[in-house]
Amino acid sequence: MMEYGEFYRNFDPVPYYRDRGWLIGDGMIGGKAKGLSFAHTILEKNGLLDEVFLPKYSFVVTTAVFEEFMESNQLWDRLMGLREHSDAPELYRICQEAALPPSIDGDLEYILDMIDTPISVRSSSILEDDVNLSFAGKYATRFVTNYGERKSRRSNLEAAIKEVYASTYNPAAREYKRKHGITWGGERMGVLLQSVVGRIHGNHYYPELAGAAFSQVFRRPSPRINKEDGVARICFGLGTRTVDRSFARTFYLTNPNLRPEGNRPAEVVVHSQEKFDYIDIENNAFMTAPLRSFMNEITKNHKMAQAYIQWYDGSMFHWLLADTNYMQAPRPVFYICRAATEMPGPFQPPKKTAASF
Repeated sequence: MMEYGEFYRNFDPVPYYRDRGWLIGDGMIGGKAKGLSFAHTILEKNGLLDEVFLPKYSFVVTTAVFEEFMESNQLWDRLMGLREHSDAPELYRICQEAALPPSIDGDLEYILDMIDTPISVRSSSILEDDVNLSFAGKYATRFVTNYGERKSRRSNLEAAIKEVYASTYNPAAREYKRKHGITWGGERMGVLLQSVVGRIHGNHYYPELAGAAFSQVFRRPSPRINKEDGVARICFGLGTRTVDRSFARTFYLTNPNLRPEGNRPAEVVVHSQEKFDYIDIENNAFMTAPLRSFMNEITKNHKMAQAYIQWYDGSMFHWLLADTNYMQAPRPVFYICRAATEMPGPFQPPKKTAASF
């Protein structure tokens, strides 16, 4: 049986996008776009496409467009010299002032015709999501509200693409390459544009719950957990808090009730999510808000909020619907315990599960 690593190296991801009319340009699509196509193939081979669905649209701007952008604006030598962290503002300013190639005008208009939700504009470098090195978090992802007049929607989409292009040369990516002995030069950036999974709540757009899953456990909190068991991180709102060093609920797939931070309330609350991320539709911005400020909105819009939010009074947790008048300085936190998700009621698990990428 072929190992997935070998299968991935020899996998051709282009037909997935080309057959759906999602391919823009004739260059390479980059690692992140390849990974999404690969995930679709694996789900299909294992009969899981009826259980997990990918974003409705995933357009890829290939590296050929990036090369045209760099050449037409004479940026190759100009950006190569910007190496320090202090150069980053200048780097992004130069890219924003440059023009995207006219060759993709029709493609961008088509994307705006097809996607009427916020858009995630994601890096897909040829170096990214490799079998050996991931470059995770080294390049940019930007959210576009895709709201308002057509002209502003187009302008915001172009600005986001140019920010991703600029991140090809950012100091974090340069340092990562230096650390791993990768020779500088030859960088090419693809861009993955997807409809963001979520719903609109007033002026705020976000999914109720989002997660990131990993096939291996690299930091085992207990000998009961094996490296191959797999782990998932779940958060409320945009899935941005399941990566980097943000707080999110960690589930080990073979021991879902095991908390790496411990089981005592004082230990749990220190590592509990108290803020969430969303897209502000009206102001075209990615925003972060404390749970406390949105309690009325959340309890109104999310009928199962009691499954993942509890009150903490300094010594113990209380059910969301408990009377807070008898608590000392109650504070809401995202608790997300398995017992809460199994509470009786009308809720039935959906037949399909949205995957956040």
